[in-house]
Amino acid sequence: MKDKHTNINLYGKLTSMFCRFAQSEKHHRFSAELVGDHCLPTTISDLQKKHSIYFERKFIAVPNRFGSKTSVELYWLQDDSLTKARLITGIDKEAA
Repeated sequence: MKDKHTNINLYGKLTSMFCRFAQSEKHHRFSAELVGDHCLPTTISDLQKKHSIYFERKFIAVPNRFGSKTSVELYWLQDDSLTKARLITGIDKEAA
């Protein structure tokens, strides 16, 4: 089902995560778990291929349940890729 105000399918993990990134959210594997994405690296790869965009990334340390830190990769969109994502999702209709 398509939303009448945007160009995107309303359902599915890829759409959900794409919309989050288009709204300038940043995610790593554990933050993505909290919003329903259980395999973020695959999602990132699929979105890059599907939309010809590039995700910025860097390693960060986050607390783990054992009281120490775990290294994870943080992903986000910026510059042309963010602009493209915002246009595709209909978030930024003015940029066209």
